[in-house]
Amino acid sequence: KNASYQYIFENNITTNVTNFGYGILMYHGSERNTIEKNNIRTNGTFSPGIYLYDASKNRILNNSIFTDSDSSHAINIVNNSDDNTISGNSVNRAGGNVFRLFRVGSGNPERNNITSNPTSSSGTMSLFINSMGAATHISFENQTIGNYSIWGSGALLRIANGYGAIEYTSPARGNGTSFSSDIVITNDSAFVDITQNPGLDASANVTLNDIGNLGFTRPAILRDGIMCNASTVPACINFTPLTNATVKFNVSAWGNYTVGEHAGIAFSPIDWHTAAYTASGEVD
Repeated sequence: KNASYQYIFENNITTNVTNFGYGILMYHGSERNTIEKNNIRTNGTFSPGIYLYDASKNRILNNSIFTDSDSSHAINIVNNSDDNTISGNSVNRAGGNVFRLFRVGSGNPERNNITSNPTSSSGTMSLFINSMGAATHISFENQTIGNYSIWGSGALLRIANGYGAIEYTSPARGNGTSFSSDIVITNDSAFVDITQNPGLDASANVTLNDIGNLGFTRPAILRDGIMCNASTVPACINFTPLTNATVKFNVSAWGNYTVGEHAGIAFSPIDWHTAAYTASGEVD
């Protein structure tokens, strides 16, 4: 259960007990282990594929995981299990959740990185997060995720791919049927669908790559096609020049953010009946 600096490689692991048949269990204080290229199958109830409990700085790489029961989750990261890398694992079937992060004791799992794990099916949910006290930090890179639920104190999510990143500075919460459709980063675009899950509407830092190559004369941050800056509501504040190859800025509320051509003055109606307007932007 408690092991450190071990290399567990290319094993075939099958459990056939009625319940609590763990595939691989890393327990209190297990650190800096590498779990790689193992074939893991569990068949009983409450029988997770990989279970990290107060286990930190481990690398879980390129394993094949199959769990049969709807109470048996594929990858579990529990309590003070911090700074683990979960990458390249093929979840052929998760009877329960694919990724399950939660707290049952002294602290939330923190700063775990989940990257490029192909998943075939999940019996109940692709992603379940339940934090207590403070929000938990978690990073997803090039990771496709289906239905999800973020409970409790929420999560400070980081979502990244080759086009850029969204890093929440306030906790995200709520449920949805497709995490990867609700939070989308593409070329010159960072989008969060708050109509599907209003709990994702929280402040965040946005990074967009390769913006300097797009040829804008006077680039500006646009929210749903309308100029956005420090004086607009909602506000957005750039941390880098918008002519940089990599642009970074903060947003206070969500929509579809892009970098586009400066539009001069942007008018927003305060009251359609009185024709009162506010103006934002710059005048040449």
